[in-house]
Amino acid sequence: LSAMDDEKLRDVKEDAKRIGQVGEISIVFHRCSEPTPVRSPGSQSEAGTTGTAAVHEKALKGQAKTHTTSLGPGLLVRKSHVSAVHLDGEDYPQAIFKFKYRSRDALKSLLIIERTPSPEP
Repeated sequence: LSAMDDEKLRDVKEDAKRIGQVGEISIVFHRCSEPTPVRSPGSQSEAGTTGTAAVHEKALKGQAKTHTTSLGPGLLVRKSHVSAVHLDGEDYPQAIFKFKYRSRDALKSLLIIERTPSPEP
C-alpha cells in the first residue's frame, strides 16, 4: 500500500471509503434450504488486479494500514450455480466471522503482539 500526497490522484472521500474495508475479511453464514442446481451456460473469467494500491495520504489518517492484497490474473472456470432460500431472511445470518489483518509492525503499535524488547546497554 503506498500513500500518495497528490491531489490529482483521487478524491479523498472515495479513497477513505475504499480503504475502510481494507484489513478485514468477513465470512457470513446463513441457514438455507437445500440447494438445487441451476443451469448456467458457458464459462466465466474472474479478472483480478495485481500490484500495489495507491491511496491519498489523508485517507489513511489515524489508521495503521500499510499492506494490501489483491487478486491475481483470472482463470476460466466452468460456471456452477445453485439456488437456495435464506430461511431466516438476508438480514439474519447465523454467524459472521470477521478476520482482521495488519502488518507485524502495525500489530506491535496497536499492542496486540509484544514489541521487540530494547537491547540493554
